[in-house]
Amino acid sequence: VHVPKSYDAAKPAPLLLVLHGYSLDADTIEEFSGLSELSEKEGFIAVYPDGSLDAEEKRGWNAGAGFSERFRNADDDRYLVSLIEETEKKYCIDRSRIYAVGYSNGGFMAHALAQRHPGLLAGIGAVAASTSIPLPQLTSPVSVIHIHGLADSVVRIKGTGTFRSVTSVIDRFRTLDRCAGDPSIFRDGAVEGLLWKGTAGDVALYTIKGLGHDWPVNEMNAGEVLWDFLKSQRRR
Repeated sequence: VHVPKSYDAAKPAPLLLVLHGYSLDADTIEEFSGLSELSEKEGFIAVYPDGSLDAEEKRGWNAGAGFSERFRNADDDRYLVSLIEETEKKYCIDRSRIYAVGYSNGGFMAHALAQRHPGLLAGIGAVAASTSIPLPQLTSPVSVIHIHGLADSVVRIKGTGTFRSVTSVIDRFRTLDRCAGDPSIFRDGAVEGLLWKGTAGDVALYTIKGLGHDWPVNEMNAGEVLWDFLKSQRRR
């Protein structure tokens, strides 16, 4: 748990759950995401849990899309929800501003958490990730931001038989969050960003030409982009 120096127990702080990818761990994603440094500037509390170990001694999450067999004994829903509850007991947390972001398998888990526990999260962010097939019925709006490399050969943007295409995920959340009209568009070199504003939530998609299955560092500061989107989202 990274608590910024500006934390004031009398003032509710946003909570950001950060989920590592398969074969990585909490320390690794804390280091390359830069989110602890950002929490010092922005005042949110960042929590970095470790996923379970599979038979190959690699960490990950029971988030579907081919990982349920590897982590079939891991009740990650219960673990992560209880982790949020324990953090709320120790710190003054703004319950309307609880978020989850994840890279790769961690991004799948952020989606699974939002889908299986409606109303828990105000927003999620996924980097190099999608959602599994089939999906449970979504019952509560949640704001979503995706960042994806167009050259990702591990989680292909067009999807496979085990996970959905990123565009179909975005379209599903645009409907859920009641986003009407055309998006605002951002372009900077290899990066293109689309933002839809909705009456129940917002949806954003950033794609990066030439980027593979990676957390963007040179093309953009992914941590800053994720937080800049999420920080204005409230549970509605």
